[in-house]
Amino acid sequence: MISAARKTAFAYLVATFLAGGVAGAGLGYYRGRQPVFRPPSPDAMLEKSRTRLITDLGLTEEQLQKIDPILKERAAALKKARNESMQQFRTLMDQYHQQVAALLTPDQQLKYEARRQEREKKWRPDGPGEHGPREHGHGALPPPPK
Repeated sequence: MISAARKTAFAYLVATFLAGGVAGAGLGYYRGRQPVFRPPSPDAMLEKSRTRLITDLGLTEEQLQKIDPILKERAAALKKARNESMQQFRTLMDQYHQQVAALLTPDQQLKYEARRQEREKKWRPDGPGEHGPREHGHGALPPPPK
């Protein structure tokens, strides 16, 4: 016969295992719905670079005045490259969708389009054209250079 202490210990062990499983499943489900990686916006990269230069190197105000235009130029170039890249990506995906849709029946085309739009909502939760991180999702940054 099993003692009451062993039954209690076994019950705690089972409860702990179940609680861990439920917590792990919930956390896995939540994290699985989050984007794996969102590249930082060029503006966020500018501010991070600027902050690191100031704090790590102890830049003087004179140095900062000379570096700020370089950082702004880099941010503008990154924005341009990102926009061009996203446009190329959209063009390629549109071509792909048109090619697949052309091979489907009208009923299948409706289902395919609905599925495509649902996927778009998942990948762009902030709305069309929003591809960078949400501003409220990051720590406070120093004011942008003027």
